[in-house]
Amino acid sequence: RIFVIKNGIYLPHFADLSAPRDPYRLIYSSVPDRGLDILLKIFPQIKAAVPQANLSVYCGLELGMLKESDKQRATKLYDLANQPGVTLHGNVPHRQLAEALSQSALFIYPSHAVPAAAFYAETSCIAAIEAQAAGTPVIASRRGALPETVEDGKTGILITGDPYSQEYQDKFVREVVELLKDNARREAMSRAAKERVFSHYGWDAIAKEWEDHCLKIMS
Repeated sequence: RIFVIKNGIYLPHFADLSAPRDPYRLIYSSVPDRGLDILLKIFPQIKAAVPQANLSVYCGLELGMLKESDKQRATKLYDLANQPGVTLHGNVPHRQLAEALSQSALFIYPSHAVPAAAFYAETSCIAAIEAQAAGTPVIASRRGALPETVEDGKTGILITGDPYSQEYQDKFVREVVELLKDNARREAMSRAAKERVFSHYGWDAIAKEWEDHCLKIMS
């Protein structure tokens, strides 16, 4: 008997966020080796199409990297991040991250497998849940549990295929650029994302699901 549970988030961090949203600000806040390499590679294409675009990275680039080979990957990420329009913010408290997410136009996450860390696909993706709680639509890979966490076409866009392939990267860039240029669609996704997370991903809602399931199997 299997009951699939999902992650929840602390919704008070995302209440009363009133700072204006930068319509050209992109944000990444997941573990760095799960897609930041691809994002930093394709960001120049996004910026070439939308010159106002800027990318904020909220994570320490050594996060989760303990071995010497991992540290070499972190060094490469720092080198890739040294480009116009990219700002590294490191790790910040949750409330500060919630504010940063709420001031961003899109959360972009070309998630891929990391075999060295036994990470093959997202199991829920708290980073994507937090982004949606802040009303920030998500553009990510259609992998693992991301199709459950992000409602494709409504609270974000999911890209199919191998993130390291040219086809995937071209599609990712195209979707980001098109959504940056479509304010009405982006704002509709923003409203839907926040409503969905506040309805289903607060810990009160998660606890209620667990309670209902336990009562069901005990009856």
